[in-house]
Amino acid sequence: MKTSKHTKGPWEAFIWDKNKPHEIAIGATQADGGADHVCIAEFKGGMADARLIAAAPDLLESLKQLTLLLDGTPYQASVDIAKRVIAKAEGRDEK
Repeated sequence: MKTSKHTKGPWEAFIWDKNKPHEIAIGATQADGGADHVCIAEFKGGMADARLIAAAPDLLESLKQLTLLLDGTPYQASVDIAKRVIAKAEGRDEK
């Protein structure tokens, strides 16, 4: 399977500036305790949206593992959907 080029996780969502609680950062924690900030944005859904985005790398990896496990089983229709979602996440669905 193709190797993703996104910022490696784990990612987390947090308030960037306590004086601007509507600005939420999503970042990848580094081994040295620092962080690579993926984005800082105002999310209409607040922390709920930010947490969902922060979970994306883990969700993608889980989906990849499940497709390997379930490919060729009676769950093939779901595997095919998962493969399309993985391609979308990796930018392979673009024309």
